[in-house]
Amino acid sequence: MEKLNFIDIAKAIGIILVVIGHYYPDNTPAFYENFRTYLYSFHMPLFLFLSGCMYAYTKKEEPVVAFMKKKIKRLAIPYFVISILIISLKLLAQQGVYIENGVDYFSFVRMLYMPEAGYFLWYLWVLLWMYLLCSFSNCKIYLYVLFLLSLLVKFIPEEFPRILCLHELKNEAAFFLLGALFFREKLYLRFKETNLQIFFVVVFIACSFSYFAGFLDSGFIMSFIGTLGIYSLANLMNQGNHKVLLFIGKSSFIIYLFHTIFMGFVKSVIHKISDTMFVDNMLAFLISAMIVVISGLVFPLLLQEYFLKRHKLIGSIFGLRK
Repeated sequence: MEKLNFIDIAKAIGIILVVIGHYYPDNTPAFYENFRTYLYSFHMPLFLFLSGCMYAYTKKEEPVVAFMKKKIKRLAIPYFVISILIISLKLLAQQGVYIENGVDYFSFVRMLYMPEAGYFLWYLWVLLWMYLLCSFSNCKIYLYVLFLLSLLVKFIPEEFPRILCLHELKNEAAFFLLGALFFREKLYLRFKETNLQIFFVVVFIACSFSYFAGFLDSGFIMSFIGTLGIYSLANLMNQGNHKVLLFIGKSSFIIYLFHTIFMGFVKSVIHKISDTMFVDNMLAFLISAMIVVISGLVFPLLLQEYFLKRHKLIGSIFGLRK
């Protein structure tokens, strides 16, 4: 099977943006709030799109039950283990240090039907929903029907309930299905044309400038263009040597699971010493942001390389493939 390094590069860009977006302290300046809104318009649609691409690219003919067993092992087990870990750590820590989004003992129950440990875990719920829905797609027309339905549902003005992440499923399903169709119809082969890649990158840059200038909001257009723009950028970058990005991309799932734990710890330390070392100004914010974001990337990678890979049973619990 062909190596799709550009997918890993796109994942690396996406997970870096996710970690940046998850830094949101109380003293967040207005420019950063606007920047976060911009990132949130496309970084998770990008991940759903890439997940749909890989689903279609690696899909094998197999029974639905066997397929879903693999996905539950890959997604549900890490979800419950990381949820228990995060909730337990928050319960232990929140009495003595500053903790964002505190928890209580009933959180262990709420995590059974919503991402109680951390809102970012909605992504795993949505992936499970999408794999379940797509597992019946033995005929091509099914995916097209599902995609059209997902677009229809997305633009229904009524809100869906938060339970079982149905609200997030409503908003993000179309991007997974777009990725699945993109690869199933082999459109990704056309994107190997450099001119086409440059076109979408330029359009993405233009839309980004339009957003910050106030001419474009963070709606579906920005999500769609941002997704294809980063995808195209990754294709262009694939022509060079990007070992670090490839490593980050291949490790994006572990970073996604653990980054908030390390970021939360570092943020609590900064909060403790902020009265003496940091002052409430732009330079202090940028320094603390850089420290926290780097910790959210580096520490999960160190955990993966020096613990999870050496203890294969524990690593498999968190989705590391042998």
